[in-house]
Amino acid sequence: MGMLRKLLPTFLSICLVVFIGVLTSCNRGTGCPAEEANTKTNKKGMPTSKAKSGLFDKKTLRKMK
Repeated sequence: MGMLRKLLPTFLSICLVVFIGVLTSCNRGTGCPAEEANTKTNKKGMPTSKAKSGLFDKKTLRKMK
C-alpha cells in the first residue's frame, strides 16, 4: 500500500504530460509549420545562404574566427 501511494502521483503526472503533448501536436492532414518550411537551394541541393541566428553580435563573431 505504501509503494502504491508513492508511485501513483508519479504515474498520473507522466500520463498528464503525455496527454498534454498529444493535445498540442499538429492536426491530422494540416501539417506542421516546421515541416512546411523550405529554404532556397542551389543546383547541388545545398542551402544558398548561411543561417542567421543572431546569437552573437558582429564584433564577437570576428573574435571567434
